[in-house]
Amino acid sequence: MIVPIDINPAALPQMSWGAWVRTDNIGGGLRKVAGHDNGGWDRTIGMDNRDGPIRYTSFVGNRRPVVGPP
Repeated sequence: MIVPIDINPAALPQMSWGAWVRTDNIGGGLRKVAGHDNGGWDRTIGMDNRDGPIRYTSFVGNRRPVVGPP
């Protein structure tokens, strides 16, 4: 789904996100629930397994991704 809301950090420096997510497969990979991409993945929430087991993650722009427990 694409919505016409600019969630770029320059447009909305502070915001909160949330989502209820159900998946039938949590196999390896980079699974994203929502995000904004203009070439740098400024913001996104999803699931990620690059640092070990699959876990929730959020990209926050110019820093390393924030990861939750596996």
